Amino acid sequence: MAKDSFHYVDKDFGSLYSAALKAVADQGMKLKFTDRAGGVISCDSKWSMKSFGQQINLTIATDNPGALLTINTICGQAYDWGEGKSLIQELKCAIDAHFEALVNAEAVDLSNSTAMPVADVAKEGQAQAGSLRESYILRQKSSRTHLFWLSLAGVATGVASIYFRPNSFAALWPLGLGAAGLFVWYVWGMFVPKQCVSCGKHTVRCISSTDTLMGVRSEQRSVTNLNTRQAEWARVTVSDMENRSAYRCTTCKHDWIEIHQYKKDGG
Repeated sequence: MAKDSFHYVDKDFGSLYSAALKAVADQGMKLKFTDRAGGVISCDSKWSMKSFGQQINLTIATDNPGALLTINTICGQAYDWGEGKSLIQELKCAIDAHFEALVNAEAVDLSNSTAMPVADVAKEGQAQAGSLRESYILRQKSSRTHLFWLSLAGVATGVASIYFRPNSFAALWPLGLGAAGLFVWYVWGMFVPKQCVSCGKHTVRCISSTDTLMGVRSEQRSVTNLNTRQAEWARVTVSDMENRSAYRCTTCKHDWIEIHQYKKDGG
């Protein structure tokens, strides 16, 4: 996990947020969640030789003077071999390059500059709709990650002890503790309360959740023939759905909306 902050004295909140959003897109990262009012952008990096991808959270806040950008990375493994710092530096360079391009380009008129936030909001809505999984923004995963690796080490120790000392019941203790730790790790990840994107507290209440049918289509899929019990290719009907959920934090009273797409079988 890496974290760094950068102070932009000559930039305001809106321009820095737009630059950060463009930098995320230019780096080819998967945008998971955006909240312009709260100044939060969450995305996932690509897989690499060092990790299976990291969650990156960018937080923009108004400072006096200028604006403050904070970038932190969350990795699902014990060490990221310095990849988190590299990702932060790449995003910082992309944001600086965006501002340099604006300086070098010819000045735009006031009407175009006022229309830019509207275009950014529309782009954010499309990016949210393209997300295919629930985003748990700014969740602290370090303790859960440590529990996972300790539990895995316990299971490995128990298996090794049983292999080398099959008649010893002492090997069952690390194996049992490791298995219990993995169970707690799984339940922890499934039932941890949602975290507020503004204040970070687990006092979030879902105000409404609406599913909308976007369209019906067919796709090629491997299915099992009920008569022959053999796998064969066939076209099945699926429905593209969109879920729009509204959340409110009872602590800071911050409201936001998350949009996710999914598909289900049937028309």
